[in-house]
Amino acid sequence: MPVKSFRTHCITLFIHRYLLITLYLVILTPITSHAAPAEGWSYKKVVQPTVPTVKDSQWCKNPIDNFIVAKLEAANLTPQTEADKRTLLRRAYYDLTGLAPTIAQQNAFIADNTSNAFEKVIDTLLASNQYGVKWGRHWLDLVRYGETRGYERDLKKPHIWRYRDYVVNAFNNDKPYDDFIKEQIAGDEFRPGNSEALIATGYQHIMPLNDEPADKTLAHYDFLDSIVSNVGQVFLASSVGCARCHDHKKDPIKQKDYYNMVSFFHNIPYKLDFIRPIFFDDATFTKYNQENKAALIRLAEVSTRKREMQKALFATLSDRLGTPIENFEGIDNFLIKHKKLTVAEKTSYKLLIDELESINKAMPQAPGQANCIAENGPDAPDTFLLRRGNPALLGEKVQPAFISTITPPDAPMPTISSFEASTGRRLVLANWIANKDNQLTTRTIVNRIWHYHFGRGIVDTPNEFGNLGSLPTHDKLLDWLAADFVKNGWTLKRMHKLMMMSSTYQMSANYVKASYDQDPSNKLFWRFNMRRLTAEEIRDSILQANGSLNLKQGGMWVFPTMPADVLATASKPEKAWGKSTIKDAARRSIYIHVKRSLREPFLASFDQPDTDSTCAVRFTSTQPTQALTTMNSDFITQQASVMATRMIKEKPNSLKEQVAYGLQLAFNRPATDNEITRGVNYATELSEAFKLTQKEMMNKLCLMILNTNEFIYLN
Repeated sequence: MPVKSFRTHCITLFIHRYLLITLYLVILTPITSHAAPAEGWSYKKVVQPTVPTVKDSQWCKNPIDNFIVAKLEAANLTPQTEADKRTLLRRAYYDLTGLAPTIAQQNAFIADNTSNAFEKVIDTLLASNQYGVKWGRHWLDLVRYGETRGYERDLKKPHIWRYRDYVVNAFNNDKPYDDFIKEQIAGDEFRPGNSEALIATGYQHIMPLNDEPADKTLAHYDFLDSIVSNVGQVFLASSVGCARCHDHKKDPIKQKDYYNMVSFFHNIPYKLDFIRPIFFDDATFTKYNQENKAALIRLAEVSTRKREMQKALFATLSDRLGTPIENFEGIDNFLIKHKKLTVAEKTSYKLLIDELESINKAMPQAPGQANCIAENGPDAPDTFLLRRGNPALLGEKVQPAFISTITPPDAPMPTISSFEASTGRRLVLANWIANKDNQLTTRTIVNRIWHYHFGRGIVDTPNEFGNLGSLPTHDKLLDWLAADFVKNGWTLKRMHKLMMMSSTYQMSANYVKASYDQDPSNKLFWRFNMRRLTAEEIRDSILQANGSLNLKQGGMWVFPTMPADVLATASKPEKAWGKSTIKDAARRSIYIHVKRSLREPFLASFDQPDTDSTCAVRFTSTQPTQALTTMNSDFITQQASVMATRMIKEKPNSLKEQVAYGLQLAFNRPATDNEITRGVNYATELSEAFKLTQKEMMNKLCLMILNTNEFIYLN
C-alpha cells in the first residue's frame, strides 16, 4: 500500500474508532432520568433541600439514604444488602483510624447484639487519638506537606513537624472547621499570642522554597502564588491560580480576582525560615515577654554605649595616625589589638563587647520554636496586576477583594483593622472563607469527607468545582450535607458519624451484574466501593500484624532504615538520611521524615503522593514494583520475620494454631478450615523441600500471608 494511502487509512480508522467509542460512552453514560446540575452550580447559594420521599423507606436509616435511594429508584437500581459485621468493623476501623481492629475488638463486636453496637464502635473510634493520625494524613496530602525546602539542596525545615502535630490534634479535638481555616490562614491575627494558632500558620510555609533563586522578585511571586493557589483549591475547590497570567479560560475567575487574592498575602516576605518562639501557657508567655523586653532595653543601652565609644576611638586613632578611620568588618578585633590605643582604652572597649555577649547569651529562651509566617509590619505594599504573570510588567494597582464570582457574601472589601505586626488582611480573607454563607467552603469540605469514606466524592474532582471539574452526581444531597454541617457547628466528627450510620455506608461491596452493567462506575452508590489500603495503612498494618507498631504520637520525625541503593541516588548519601532506633522506626508512617528529594521507597511504591503539589485524590496503581517490594524488600522480609517470632511465641503448641493465628492477624477474621489446611501444607512442603528450620519456615509463611490481596484490600 502506498505511504499516502496507508496514512489516509490510519486516519480514517482512528476517526471511526473515536466515533464508536464516543457513541458507546454516550449510550452508557445516561443512567438516570434526572436533570444534571447546570454549569456554575457551585457558585449558587446553599439552600438545604427537602429530604425526598422514597418507596423503600424501610431501608433508610437517615436522610442520606433518602437522597441515595431516590436516585437509585429513578434508575431502577436496587441498593446492595448490608455488609456482614466483620466486614463493617474492618471498614470502620480503617476509615477512622487507618488501623485494623484487634482480635479482642473483633470478638467484642461480634458478641454485641444490641441495636446500637455499630454506633458504639464509631463513637469509640472517633474518641481514639489514632483518628487524628488517619484524618490528619488526608489533610497533609491536600496542603502538600513536606519537611524540607526541595530544590537542589533540599535543606530541612527544622520545626515544621509542629504543623503536622497541630493538624493531628485539631482532628482529635474536633476543632470546628471554621476555626481550623482561620488559624491556618491568619492564626497570628485571629488569636494573637496563641501558640497553637501561630503554629497553624506553618500552612503557608510548607511549599518547596528555592534558597538560591536567580530572580528574587519572581521567587517571591511564586511563593505567593503557591499560597493563593493552594488556598483556592483546598478551601474553595477553585483553581484560582489558573488566572495568574490571564482570565480563567473556563471559569468566570478574572486575573484581577487572582491579584486581589495575592494582595491579602503580599506583606509576607520571601524568607527561607520563618522561625518564631512559641509558648504553651499564658504565664510562660507573659514571663518571657517581660524578661525579653528588659533584656532588649539593656541590649540597646549597651549597644549605644559601644557605638559612642567606637566613634570616640575612631577619632582618637585618626588624630594619632593622621588618617581617618571608618567602620569596617572586623573592627572590634582591630580596636582591641591596635598599638596606638592605651591599655585602658582597649580594656574599656573589650568590657562593652563582653557585656553585649553576656546579654545575648542570657536572652530568655522560649520553650519551643515553630516554622510559621510573619508579615513585614502593619503597612502593606502596593499590589499590581502583572501582565502575563511577569513581575516586570506591572498593570493596574489592585486592592484586597474577594473572588467576584462568589456572590454570598458580597465581594466588596470590608474595613481592615491592622495589627502591630501585620496588616490584618489575612484575617479578613479567612473570615470570608469561613463564613457560613460561603457556599464553596461548605460544599468543598463535606464532599471531601464523603470522598474519603465512600471512595469517590459526590463531586469526583474534590479540588475543582468549576467548569473544568465534574458535576455532582447528587447535588441535592451535597447541599443538604453542607447546610447540616454549618447548622451543627462545623464539627467533622458529627459528619463522620452521620455518614457512617447510613445504610449507604453499611452496604456490602458485592458485585451484581445487572447493576454493574447499568452503572459500572457506581456513580449512584448502589454498592460500597472496595479500595486498596493506602501506602501508610499497608505499612502500619504490617507493623500492627507483627506486634511491633509503636503508637507514640507527636514530636520530631523518624528515620526508618533506608536501602543503600536508594541512598546512593542522593548527592551526599552519608548526609541524606538519619537513623532512628528500632522502636522509633516502628512508629506510624505519618511520622516518617518527608524529604522531598528522597522519598521512603515502600510508601512511594504504593502511591504516597508527591509533596510539591496538592493531592485531593490518590492514585491507586497496580504495578510490578509493588509485588517486588512486598516480596523482596529488606523491610518486608524483616517484618515477616518479626511476625513469625510473634506467632511462634504466642501459639507454641502447633503449626496449625500458628497458621490460624497468622491468618486472623492479617485478615481480621477467623481463618477457614480450608485456609488453615492449605497454610499448613504450604509451610510443611516448603520446609521439607528446602530443609528449613521452624523459624525459617515461619518467615516464608508470614511473607506469603503479607502478600495476599485480602490483607491490603478493604471491602
